[in-house]
Amino acid sequence: MRNPLFSKLLTDLRKIDIAATSLRIEQLFEHEPDRIQRMSVRLPGILLDISKQRLSKKAHQVLLEMLSKSGLLSERARMFEGEVINYTEQRPVLHVALRAQEGDAVAMPQLLAEVLAQRRRMLAFAEEIRSSNNISDVIHVGIGGSDLGPRVALQALSSGTPDGPRVHFLSSMDGHALANVLAIANPKRTLLSIASKSFSTLETRINAASLRLWMQEAGLSEQEIKTRCVALTANTQAALSEGILPEFIFPLWEWVGGRYSLCSSIGLPIALAFGSKVFEQMLAGARAMDQHFLNAPVDLNGPILLAMVDVWNLNVLDLRTHCIVPYHANLARLPAYLQQLEMESNGKARDVDGLPLPYQVAPLVWGEAGTDAQHSFFQWLHQGTQVCPVDFIAVKTASHSYAEHHSQLIANCLAQSAALMKGKSLQQAHAEMMAAGMSAAQADALAGHRAFEGNRPSSVLLLDKLDAWHFGALIALYEHKTFVASLLWGINAFDQWGVELGKNLAADMYLRIRGQAAPKFDPSTESLLQALK
Repeated sequence: MRNPLFSKLLTDLRKIDIAATSLRIEQLFEHEPDRIQRMSVRLPGILLDISKQRLSKKAHQVLLEMLSKSGLLSERARMFEGEVINYTEQRPVLHVALRAQEGDAVAMPQLLAEVLAQRRRMLAFAEEIRSSNNISDVIHVGIGGSDLGPRVALQALSSGTPDGPRVHFLSSMDGHALANVLAIANPKRTLLSIASKSFSTLETRINAASLRLWMQEAGLSEQEIKTRCVALTANTQAALSEGILPEFIFPLWEWVGGRYSLCSSIGLPIALAFGSKVFEQMLAGARAMDQHFLNAPVDLNGPILLAMVDVWNLNVLDLRTHCIVPYHANLARLPAYLQQLEMESNGKARDVDGLPLPYQVAPLVWGEAGTDAQHSFFQWLHQGTQVCPVDFIAVKTASHSYAEHHSQLIANCLAQSAALMKGKSLQQAHAEMMAAGMSAAQADALAGHRAFEGNRPSSVLLLDKLDAWHFGALIALYEHKTFVASLLWGINAFDQWGVELGKNLAADMYLRIRGQAAPKFDPSTESLLQALK
């Protein structure tokens, strides 16, 4: 399965005239009158502008031609058709089936019927809880993909004013996080939503046990506690053995990866907080992006274009980090969500055949919401020694009435993208200071500090608005982009073996901390264990 496409792609890209890759972005606009038309693409609910990437017309055309002739398109079809593309675990990958509608062509009609039936069952449960007066709080217990997806969604949609029970998230096993939640929730009117695909995740088990004890200490009987616990899991048997009632188990499927599970029962908190219609609107937006990814030509295909830019920046320009800056307070947790999506999916050192990769994959993903980010790490983005591509995410229409705030917010977003590209030369900085009345000596001394290198690449994603539909489309866009990048790099985006080693060592570490017999560790760890005594 080694991907010969990518090795050839790298070889061919590096044969492109090096002068073309060294042109400044502003020069590319001068040399390419059609640059905006070629590199600004309308997606479902989103305008994608990659024209400020350091990607020449020639390189752009070579990449698109190679992608069109590659096995990428057939692998995309295999995913939608339900064939095994998670090679190390021998599973299909069908998160797209989670947002399918009646009559859609999917891998198996029986699978679609099951997905739709479980979706209706989950949403009916959510509406029942919302219409009762028994539940005021929901504590959603999960970690990783079982936590970040619904957590980001609830924040993203919070302008819609949730009219259901309050939802609290508990992921870390840190007792401080538990104490913070218990201080505000009502144990007699709380629903526990226990989310774990395996139903064996350590953090989730520990938190769920403590929450059940909290309810018991508040005077609830065992039967009352059982009617206030739901399980979102692929391991139904494990949930049953933990005392979860069958009618309160909402299944996942093995072909759903945790970080791709937002549209499954893992999204129950969204339906509880906002209602089933909002949840279904999110699915509809994701489905629209699925159809775009499946059907749009390569040169107009948003996920393919974003993956192509990642490959260019990392493997040709050697830019090893990628910053996400959403200019919307309700998307503040999106960088963390995308960090897990991309880095857990593509943070691999071996290809699908298990052979060591001879090239870099998966840039470090990080970020923060604007404009807060402008007053922290933007200094590094503009004048640091490392160049970091940025995705600016903005929303055209605000959901509030403060027009001046929104105009200033959007102005800052576009200005930062333009400034990263344009920069400011030494001569410009010097002339500005002289015009402001400084002496020539002062201007000479300060010009270097006030100059900006510029030529720093960025993309802009402009959403029409931020509602459930557009949020679903945005999440699906990045899901598919991550998949396409993995195909180009020849790796498997759907396993995550790298999380196992530390978890296994922690079990022995716990025994040692509790004074029980366990294997010895390295000298540094032994010294730290001694310090804890």
